[in-house]
Amino acid sequence: TSYWVKVTNAANTTGANSNTAVVTVNQPATIATHPASTTINSGATTTLSVTAGGTGPFTYQWYQGTSGTATTPVGTNSSSYTTTALSTNTSYWVKVTNAANPAGANSNTAVVTVNQPATIATHPASTSINSGATTTLSVTAGGTGPFTYQWYQGTSGTTTTPVGTNSSSYTTTALSTNTSYWVKVTNAANTTGANSNTAVVTVLNETIANWQTAQFTAPQLSNPLISGPNADPDGDGISNEKEYIFGLLPLATSPSPAPSLVPGVSQLTLSFTARAATGSGYGGKTRHYAIEASNSLTSGSWTAIPGYQDIVATGQTVNCIAPVTVNHKFYQLRVWLTP
Repeated sequence: TSYWVKVTNAANTTGANSNTAVVTVNQPATIATHPASTTINSGATTTLSVTAGGTGPFTYQWYQGTSGTATTPVGTNSSSYTTTALSTNTSYWVKVTNAANPAGANSNTAVVTVNQPATIATHPASTSINSGATTTLSVTAGGTGPFTYQWYQGTSGTTTTPVGTNSSSYTTTALSTNTSYWVKVTNAANTTGANSNTAVVTVLNETIANWQTAQFTAPQLSNPLISGPNADPDGDGISNEKEYIFGLLPLATSPSPAPSLVPGVSQLTLSFTARAATGSGYGGKTRHYAIEASNSLTSGSWTAIPGYQDIVATGQTVNCIAPVTVNHKFYQLRVWLTP
């Protein structure tokens, strides 16, 4: 506020005016703009700022903690403060003072939220499945979301075969061999990513035991004279083990798996159905056939007919044309399972 005075007397009734006297009033320190909360990645720093209101000069004191908690002073006498590298969420505030407000004005609390880097909290687990089945692998990420997931086939760190979608779980394709998988998890605080351990999916190839369980009752399974590999409960001359290999029924007389023979003038036709290995006991297995010929039933020398050495069964009908010879010729059908 400004003031002045007029002085008069008998000799100067008009008066004499004084200079203007200005009374300057210091305004108390206030917070015009509070420091703003922000988010950073773990290991980074950030700079907080305040704008003071009132009459300067101002004095600034920053503190770590919630507004009003003055146990941890930080920084220097400045309107801004650059934090140290942070790994956890941390709060700050600032007190601004001046001559008109020595008690000071407290800012609001500014919270620095720290994004934690992506980690693997729970690794995908190895598991076992039957051949031809699928399984679902899962991972639990640690850190601050959102996360990005990339699954790979192979051992951990091998990125040549990406699979799946951006998901915390992955359902495999139908598997017939042991297969390994792993997943990389990334976020804003860990763009390189965290690699999970390798999860091995072990594929169980079924055996004759699985087939026996499906074919026989519990009392029959307890009697090896009925369900044992060498038993022949249906009396067709084919043991249970061979019934399993041939894909026949052990408790019912089945048509012989041997090929039918249709003779002609100069050739004969051997025909049979190549039964695919399906059903209980055949998971992961393939049935193979070979047509073999010999000039003698006693020599034991059987030779596969070219083109019919390894027929992979898919349920197809196989016809083999063989020439009619002057001498005796014997044929047999060899059947086996892999693996």
